[in-house]
Amino acid sequence: MRKLFIPVLAAASLAGVSAPAAAAEVTFAISYADLDLSNPADVAVMKDRIDAAVARACGRASIASLYGSQAVMDCKADGKTKALELLDARRALAVAATQAERS
Repeated sequence: MRKLFIPVLAAASLAGVSAPAAAAEVTFAISYADLDLSNPADVAVMKDRIDAAVARACGRASIASLYGSQAVMDCKADGKTKALELLDARRALAVAATQAERS
């Protein structure tokens, strides 16, 4: 099964408390088994999946919490950066494999 596993720091908050109590690392997986990462259109689909998965993993901050909002933004930035780095590596492998098949 082809999946990207992305560890990110997510803001962990106590129930009923607007400010995050601590940061915890979470890992999420995004399947790309149905995609051809050598195809730019499929890469765009994968980037949409990354955006959605990062948003789910990092959650939403309370409107009243400036710190919580920053923690969520940091989580999303960290998660997207890590996911795109993995995607670039997987895409390079897919492109190389496609070129090798053609030669």
